[in-house]
Amino acid sequence: MTAVDGRLALVSDEFADDMKGWALVKVMDDRCSRQTIVTRCTLYQRYMTEDALEVAADSYGGLTDTPYLSPR
Repeated sequence: MTAVDGRLALVSDEFADDMKGWALVKVMDDRCSRQTIVTRCTLYQRYMTEDALEVAADSYGGLTDTPYLSPR
């Protein structure tokens, strides 16, 4: 990390790779902060469409009519 304009920045060619992502975590003793994902990669977006949902659901037998689980 490098100070840039009074803030910390990840500076390296590795961090400029658009196909990578990073989880930023602050660790103190046996505890850690909430994690934040930082990435410029957009490949995941193709899996967030309605078409992707249908394909995924079909692989498990399709979507049901109700959004609730029914007891067996």
